[in-house]
Amino acid sequence: MPVYNSVIGVLAAAVVGLELWRRSLRNRAARWVHVATFVLFGIVVAATIYGQLAARHMFEAIEADPANKASGLAHSIAAMMWGYLVAFVAVVVAAVVLGIANWRVRNVPADGPVARLR
Repeated sequence: MPVYNSVIGVLAAAVVGLELWRRSLRNRAARWVHVATFVLFGIVVAATIYGQLAARHMFEAIEADPANKASGLAHSIAAMMWGYLVAFVAVVVAAVVLGIANWRVRNVPADGPVARLR
């Protein structure tokens, strides 16, 4: 399981980095940016947990009877990879959302007003 633990480590590092980026936009970005980022973080956590549960089922499939071992392994590995793909896509979408928010607030001072007229 060391490969799967490294995937979790990479996803956790990405979420921490994106959260620090989101906090740097505090009081300058629109409220929807923060809500969207939290929703995407939730998707990353849920998809990673789903991938880990699928990995556990993969090890159960190894101990199954030999006639169903290949199909059980294929199903578990496919479910695990789908979970990690969803988590990766959510991280990329969060980076895009934060990049757009960063681009939109580039001229607002860091200690600027909480609300402003557009």
